[in-house]
Amino acid sequence: MINPSLLDTPVKSPLPEEHQLLSTERLLVTDAAGFIGSALLKKLVEYDLDVASSVLHREEANKISETGYKVEILDLPSKHSWSMAVDWYREKGFI
Repeated sequence: MINPSLLDTPVKSPLPEEHQLLSTERLLVTDAAGFIGSALLKKLVEYDLDVASSVLHREEANKISETGYKVEILDLPSKHSWSMAVDWYREKGFI
């Protein structure tokens, strides 16, 4: 189940001075449909940071991507899924 606040449109806000180093990084939030992951994803997007996310289920990915977030599905039991995810994140510069 997705945290409903994640489906609200993010409101841009300035990045606090003590976190300015994050503006030069690419960030990955895992379990973006969960309570903590969704709150973190939304806040990072509000700070206009380069952030992608992962979820476990297609329905979660569809709802999250409809709001404009970058999201990938991770099928934990599948080696193929992990390999594809690692390749995708490497290709995008996250690793």
